[in-house]
Amino acid sequence: MGSEPEMESFEVTSDRARGVVAVRGDLDLAHCDDLRVAILAVEESRPPILVVDLREVVHIDSTGLRVILDASTRADAEGRRVVVVVEPGGPVGKVLELTLVTDRIEVVGDPAAAQG
Repeated sequence: MGSEPEMESFEVTSDRARGVVAVRGDLDLAHCDDLRVAILAVEESRPPILVVDLREVVHIDSTGLRVILDASTRADAEGRRVVVVVEPGGPVGKVLELTLVTDRIEVVGDPAAAQG
């Protein structure tokens, strides 16, 4: 009788008034639709800046990156911005650098800088 492996908790929260979507846990194929739905809901209010807070993301794969890049494409077409917040020097920030996402999307380490 072995115990079940502990599942990494995943959560997406959003604040439409502030234009912020925050993610916690693994952002991968199993959860990218949750992020997509949250981003689309926030985009309905057309915030000038959409902040995607990934500071509590443990792992991000290509499907998670695609959701963020799609949001950036929509924002660019509408004259808005997407800013991603990551833990400075953390694994998600490194993935964004290695995949050159940082060339296309503004990435900051401080959420206060995202609204600037």
